[in-house]
Amino acid sequence: MTIDRNMTEDRKVRTAVSPARAVAIALACLALLAACTVALLAWPSVVSGEAEASFGIRPTEANPDKPETFSFFSHEILPGETIEDAAMVENHGGARGTAKIYVVDGITAINGGTTFTSDGYQTHGTLNWLGLEVVEVTLDPGESALVPFTVSVPADAAPGEHVAGLVVEGFDPSETDGDGFGVAVVKRTGVAVLVDVPGVRFADLDITGVGLSQQDDSGAVFLLDVRNKGNVSLRGSGVLTIKDSKGNELATAPFDMDTILPEDQTSFYINAPILLEDGDYLIDATADYGASRGDEVGTAAFIQNVEVTVVDGQPKVEKVVPKADAPPEVVSIGGIEETETSVNVAMIVAILGAIALAAGATGSLVWRRRRQPVD
Repeated sequence: MTIDRNMTEDRKVRTAVSPARAVAIALACLALLAACTVALLAWPSVVSGEAEASFGIRPTEANPDKPETFSFFSHEILPGETIEDAAMVENHGGARGTAKIYVVDGITAINGGTTFTSDGYQTHGTLNWLGLEVVEVTLDPGESALVPFTVSVPADAAPGEHVAGLVVEGFDPSETDGDGFGVAVVKRTGVAVLVDVPGVRFADLDITGVGLSQQDDSGAVFLLDVRNKGNVSLRGSGVLTIKDSKGNELATAPFDMDTILPEDQTSFYINAPILLEDGDYLIDATADYGASRGDEVGTAAFIQNVEVTVVDGQPKVEKVVPKADAPPEVVSIGGIEETETSVNVAMIVAILGAIALAAGATGSLVWRRRRQPVD
């Protein structure tokens, strides 16, 4: 009887511990599945290490008197005139591949600089000035091809600078299989086409807003909104001033503005070594600017006494970059490459399904063990 009682007690202990052990097993299984999921989602980084096509695009000729032409196309064209040029598309990769070429509008990136819209999206419409004779090329490793294009300036085109772009986009369909599983890797790179229409040029910059974006132990981050109302690209620098609610200066933060395209707008993030306590503040911003190409200089732009309120260490209304008018971006000027990866939906569904089945089976196991009678 004593032995039977000990055995019964031992069974009780084992039955009480089993659910916790089952939960531990379940967590281990879920962790393993999660690791597999991360590995599968990170698959493109593994794939990109294999031999693949890698395309670039650049001007075919450079004018030593115009250093910019080593990086992008630059032409002075009269209204109603058409010129011919050609871009060089090269396959720098280790495999044969096919790429499409298309035209896009140039836009200003966040923090300045030139970037491009996505295929089929236009803003100011300069892309319509460009005509392509070739829209697709297939190249072996190390091979290159000339892609002719034309620039036709409308008869009513306004004086000033106009920016479009040529983008080459490579896609390797071999990285997907016929069963609905795989990874599609799309790589795009672009080069700007600057068209300078002769006439009166002027620089005009407006600071349209400023606010506190966020802050942490390293300091505060402000966001400055600007609009280029002129017809030439601008660059500049300035100073942000933070004041208390009575107008007493607390701190200043200098900033630089990279290229802002004509008749375009963008925002600049400005870091300030200050941590604002809860309360009300005033912000001023002043900027001097001039043409990126040329001697045009505008009067100083400024904004004053913009109210900011900090609550619980953060802005009461967080300043964010407006997205309603912001087109999707492709890639920056100068051939900087962007990779887009899309994991097949079937793969994700399968992974989530496996996790759900494991979780359900483990839960069922735990439930049965909890319901197991004790002898």
